[in-house]
Amino acid sequence: MGYAHYNVDETPLTALIDTSGGTVIYLGEALPGTATSDPLWRIKKVNISGANISIAWAAGTPTFQNIWDNRASYAYS
Repeated sequence: MGYAHYNVDETPLTALIDTSGGTVIYLGEALPGTATSDPLWRIKKVNISGANISIAWAAGTPTFQNIWDNRASYAYS
């Protein structure tokens, strides 16, 4: 029996969470040591409306290309 080979990056990421928006939560991930002003963050926006929760990516993509300091100004989808 063969085993599937997966390319898994096991580097732990730095995670930041901003809950200052009440019903909006921003979650950011980047490599350790990344400045919050560097365009190397993957950012999610969580919207909470009663029992409904939606999650969207900054600039519509889960890639590490955003700046954490600018999280509130991105378009999310």
